[in-house]
Amino acid sequence: MVFLSYKCSRGAEILRQLKARDISLEAIFIESPKPLERVRTAIRSITYGEILQLVFRRLFSLFLPEKGDDWLTHDFYRSFSNRVYTVDNFNGKQCETRLRSIGPDVIVLGCSRIIREKIINIPKIGTLNAHPGLLPKYRGVQPLRWAIYNGDGIGVTVHFVDKGVDTGPILMQRTVNIEENDNMGSLVGKCERLSGELMAELLLKMREGQTVTQIPQSKAEGKQYYRMSGKLCRETDRKLSRLTNELRGSK
Repeated sequence: MVFLSYKCSRGAEILRQLKARDISLEAIFIESPKPLERVRTAIRSITYGEILQLVFRRLFSLFLPEKGDDWLTHDFYRSFSNRVYTVDNFNGKQCETRLRSIGPDVIVLGCSRIIREKIINIPKIGTLNAHPGLLPKYRGVQPLRWAIYNGDGIGVTVHFVDKGVDTGPILMQRTVNIEENDNMGSLVGKCERLSGELMAELLLKMREGQTVTQIPQSKAEGKQYYRMSGKLCRETDRKLSRLTNELRGSK
C-alpha cells in the first residue's frame, strides 16, 4: 500500500487512523511542486486571503509549531513509513517510475491533484480516495460548503478513482450530523476524522478478504462543484449559523 498526499490535515488524519489500526504503508509520496508551479496552483485554486493565511501559518509553524500542525513537518510522515519520497508532481515521470518499481496493490490518496490514468492504473487493486462530500450529488471542490449552502446533508464517501472527477465506484459512505455547537471548522474536522475512519475500515475489510460492494456512479447524477466566491462563503457561514441557532433554540 502506498499513500499519496500534499501536506494537509485531512491526509494526516487518514494516516493516523491507518496507524491506529495497524495498517502499514510501504511508502509515502509527498508532492512538493517547484516554487513557481506552487504559486500558479495557489492562485488558481484559492483566494488571496487564503494564500496569505497559509503563508503566515507555515511561517508561524517554523518557530512555534502547534501539536495539531505537526503534519507540516517531514518528520511527521516518517513516523508512518520508512520510505518517504518527495516528488514535484504526482503525474510526473519521477513519481510514475518509482511507483511502478514498488508495484503497490493499492494507492490511497490523502489530498492530491487530479491523478491521471497512468498513475491510477498502477496498483493491482485500485486507487482509493476519501471525498469529503456525499457522492454522486456533490463532486468537485468544497462539497461541505456547497451542501450547507444548498441545505443538504453532509458526509464522506470512499470511492475508487477513475479518470473522471469523483466519478469512480462508491465503496463506503457515511453522513455527519450538524450539532448545535458546530461551526465550519468543527465540521471540517469531523469530515477529516470520518475520512480516516472509513478508509481504515475499508482497507481492513480488503485485507481480511471481505466482499466490498461497489456502487457505480451515473455521470448524469449529481454535479461537479467549483470553488465558492468569497460572497457565497460568507452566505454559507450565515446559513450554518442560523441552523445551529435553531438547533440550540429547539432544546
